[in-house]
Amino acid sequence: MKKNLEAAFSRPHSETDEFIHHAQAGMTLRDYFAAKALQSLITNFLNKDLDQTDPYGWMGGLAMDSYSMADAMMKARDE
Repeated sequence: MKKNLEAAFSRPHSETDEFIHHAQAGMTLRDYFAAKALQSLITNFLNKDLDQTDPYGWMGGLAMDSYSMADAMMKARDE
């Protein structure tokens, strides 16, 4: 399996007398890393004067930056 497709928080199917837990693939590890990076990137931008007429401009930039950080974290895992 490619490293950037590894699952984070996956769960296999299991059954007990009381519960059935259906299998869940989870999110990719890359998506998880990007979400964690995005939290700090947004926090750093909260106090800045952002262009509210084009919110997708800065939002898209933060999203791309978060995946760049996630890719760097994925690469660092291989070293």
